[in-house]
Amino acid sequence: MKKAVVILLLVTTMSLYSQIPVNWHINFPEDTSTHIYSRGISELHATERAAIIEAQNTAIYLLAQKIFILVDYRFIEIIRRDGSEIFEFALELNNITTRLHLSGLILETVVQREGNLFKAISLAGISHVEADRARVEAENELSAYNVYHFFLNNVPGIRPFNSLETPDYHSWLISNTGIISMIQGDNQSSLNQVETILRVLFPGIITINAPYNRTPAVFIPNPVRLESLTRTLRHNDINYRSEYPRLMVYPSTRLDDLTRINPDMVYIIGSEYYLGLDNQASGGQSVFNRELSHRIQTIGKKSVLSMQQAQTVNTGRYLIEYFIETKIEPGMSSPSIPSLLSASYLINIHDLLCGEIIFSESGTNGIPIINEQNAAGSYGLLVQRLLNTSIIEAMANAMGGH
Repeated sequence: MKKAVVILLLVTTMSLYSQIPVNWHINFPEDTSTHIYSRGISELHATERAAIIEAQNTAIYLLAQKIFILVDYRFIEIIRRDGSEIFEFALELNNITTRLHLSGLILETVVQREGNLFKAISLAGISHVEADRARVEAENELSAYNVYHFFLNNVPGIRPFNSLETPDYHSWLISNTGIISMIQGDNQSSLNQVETILRVLFPGIITINAPYNRTPAVFIPNPVRLESLTRTLRHNDINYRSEYPRLMVYPSTRLDDLTRINPDMVYIIGSEYYLGLDNQASGGQSVFNRELSHRIQTIGKKSVLSMQQAQTVNTGRYLIEYFIETKIEPGMSSPSIPSLLSASYLINIHDLLCGEIIFSESGTNGIPIINEQNAAGSYGLLVQRLLNTSIIEAMANAMGGH
């Protein structure tokens, strides 16, 4: 018997004599409860080394096909000869099998000489435990392959896969996507809730579902987005485990609550202080509150809710909180300087989903008045200056655009 060790990409070899049946090259062993086997037989070669390489590569490839097969190698040879259009696709799927990382591999070779030529017979074996681990890796690679092609066709600007830069699709997946799964409970039901929350956080986001480590998972382009999701989970006391770019979430009744949040609905509350001005509109709504609500609806394209509606089925995502102080600054008769109706304001937008202030703006503006008697009539014009289009557009952009 002559043993040979060759360098084969992604294959770790070891010889375990206790697992190798006697005379295996004569009576090829059947699979056992602990191990599976395959055999490779070379053609006749002029050199011993060439025969060994062919036999071992064949044995390892056939073993990989026993562990995980997507496309039978015989089918690939048929469509290669026929020039079928699906050859490249079949070859790519077959590569998932050829890239299997087989740890703990048993590899033995016998070389036979026929005249001046050499023929080799190789045995490849692996434990069921290691085979299953390799099978999970292959399943993940298949998911990565499907996720990549889905994003390539549906997400503008996605980074293309380049085999010269990335060894496999799984490596591309780890670098370019976020992977979200559940830890306990009804995985798919809870995962659907998390996916709904993602669509609240990122309206229009493109996602795809695929298994990962034999667990249902949601994949998103750009793993940086996971940071917003983790902040949301943390703010709402939902437990999770992060292994970037993986995020594993524990089921929680709060998940269902968050799915009812509507990103197009906004609450507005405020505090107003003014001297000598009657700025109340009908129903007790101030001129400032009424104008802000109107502009958020018409320019910002959001629906404005009262705080009394907070307990309804559709819950708003954003809270606009404002403070405004208005006063009259007296003018002077000499030189002639008119009185000034001035206002200082502060506007904050709170993202109730993740508990953050996402917009803050403060400023001061004023408008000349003839006397205090016409101050109330001028207040509406001052409010329009304060809530100009550029301010409202900036607020709308902070809340996810128009």
